[in-house]
Amino acid sequence: MATAILTKEASVRFFDKPDGEVTEAVLREMDSVWAGLSGEVIFPRVYRWPFGGVQLPPGTLARQQGIRDALEALDPNWAFAGDGLYRASMEVSLRTGFNAAERILRDL
Repeated sequence: MATAILTKEASVRFFDKPDGEVTEAVLREMDSVWAGLSGEVIFPRVYRWPFGGVQLPPGTLARQQGIRDALEALDPNWAFAGDGLYRASMEVSLRTGFNAAERILRDL
């Protein structure tokens, strides 16, 4: 699963465009980072929120990763899951739950 969150400028530019046009532009951009990703997409979805959206300030993802790394190093008996230390999304919730379960099973 992959999620692309557009910048404010791109969101405004594409808001009223057809889903296919948005998908094509976003996948082209994602291919520039992960070559061939667009060829692996099974079912793209475009969601629009007219009254808000996530805009991360520079450095946010690096700080969040640092917090996650520090928490995981605290105590081997703790396993964190959920989106409380991340930007909220279904993807993050699923991934962190999976990672926590893997860690618990590995340590058993």
